[in-house]
Amino acid sequence: MEISLTFYGGVGEIGGNKILLEANDTRIFLDFGTSFAREDEYFEFPLLRPSCIEDLFKTGILPRICGLYKNAGLSVNYASDGTPALCGEEETCGIDGVLLSHAHVDHYGYLGMLRPDIPIYLSPISRKIIELKNDIREDWQTRVNLDALVTIEKAKDFEIGSLKITRYDVDHSVLGASAFIIKVGDKTIAYTGDMRFHGNAIADSEEFLSACKSIGIDILLCEGTRLGPPSEDEEEVESHALATESEVEQKCRDIFSNEDGLIIYDASPADMNRMRLVSKVAKDFGRTLVLDSKKAYLSLYMNHPEVLCPGLPVTGEFRVALSRLKLNASRYGKYGLPQDLYAESYTDYRQAHEAKLLVSQKGKQKDNPELICLPDDIFIWGPLREEILREPGCHLLYTSSGAHTLLHFLSSDGRTVPGTYVYGKAEPFKEEMELSFRRLLKWIELCGLKLEYAHTSGHMYPRDIERLVSEINPKVTVPIHTEHPELFNSWARDNRIPLIGEILKFQ
Repeated sequence: MEISLTFYGGVGEIGGNKILLEANDTRIFLDFGTSFAREDEYFEFPLLRPSCIEDLFKTGILPRICGLYKNAGLSVNYASDGTPALCGEEETCGIDGVLLSHAHVDHYGYLGMLRPDIPIYLSPISRKIIELKNDIREDWQTRVNLDALVTIEKAKDFEIGSLKITRYDVDHSVLGASAFIIKVGDKTIAYTGDMRFHGNAIADSEEFLSACKSIGIDILLCEGTRLGPPSEDEEEVESHALATESEVEQKCRDIFSNEDGLIIYDASPADMNRMRLVSKVAKDFGRTLVLDSKKAYLSLYMNHPEVLCPGLPVTGEFRVALSRLKLNASRYGKYGLPQDLYAESYTDYRQAHEAKLLVSQKGKQKDNPELICLPDDIFIWGPLREEILREPGCHLLYTSSGAHTLLHFLSSDGRTVPGTYVYGKAEPFKEEMELSFRRLLKWIELCGLKLEYAHTSGHMYPRDIERLVSEINPKVTVPIHTEHPELFNSWARDNRIPLIGEILKFQ
């Protein structure tokens, strides 16, 4: 049986995984994520962005594959009077499924363009995260058809055509991350997705490693994000990085113990494990946790109606900070985006123009059993300085948009903010992220905040990659999600380094 792997992303770059696996009459993709590096070669946020799938075809960022994309084969023609007519014939489905490793955009960011009849197999938590992100983000690229999402429980076997697949939970910086073992005839393929061995779910990663060793792996697709020398800005963050999540918690406790002023913690948007950790520390030190509207939504609805992530803050354990833009929308009408929180006769958080809302106003609730009611006094309206800075030592502000948050605290008369800014994000790995990080440092300096770091990587350390490859000892190793695949040469029996668009064939 011939097996082929075609790499449309995720090789020679960090992220952008899009790997087509073909065997017999079965064709599946391993992830279908946004290629940030390749998009940055042609586009620039916010002035020049792809507006349709054709823009991504023109630039070669997405491959033209028959039967993969929705509405492919159809076009709109206009009569002389401007009347539109749908023409052509829609392609038949040519892909049997997608294995989604986790809900980071560099792994699922182009799923919104796929045919709705292509099933996407993923963990229950990943499905929930994507559902909630659909609610709070209008994006034609990432907006996934939820009916296509097929949840697979941990260590559960399933089949797609001639492939026999097992999904494993692994430790990563986003909850619900998966790795897969795929049996194709007499060959076995392992796909790591993104993983690590130093978070709160080490046992899951160890279980996947043990399964690979027990079964025997012919082809290992292994991430190598942290391999290679860091840039100057990466080195600045990495020099302060901590080894484990337990060390992050202890560092947070040390910061809280020594800070009487405001604490701002800057974390990645989807890192709910970190939200859980930081909210626990804030509660232990008697500080009020302040979230932005999107994080409040994620925290509340992640465990509603089913509890998937115990320990996230619940109603009564945080307040919601609304920006000046959203305050203006409350005064002058519904001018904000439809997913914004706003206040007129009640406060709501709209889900994609539909009915699943966060509602406040003396317990007032629309006729929708899925609503979560919030008391009016949970909201902090408009500029945050006055209310929070009356008692800065009583608050922890948890954010993902540091510079934007600091803008709200900067006084026009030059007064600085007493307190500590805690950077809890991954090291910048591309030029735009490096520029953003330098900009953030200027804002922290302008606001007069002390800078601390409390973060650990979501990816394997080089020593863990070496251990993984050495212990699995696959016949062939294919490095993915790395800019330095050649460094696998020291550990792999046969290290294959593919290029974008290249096909690797195995008998």
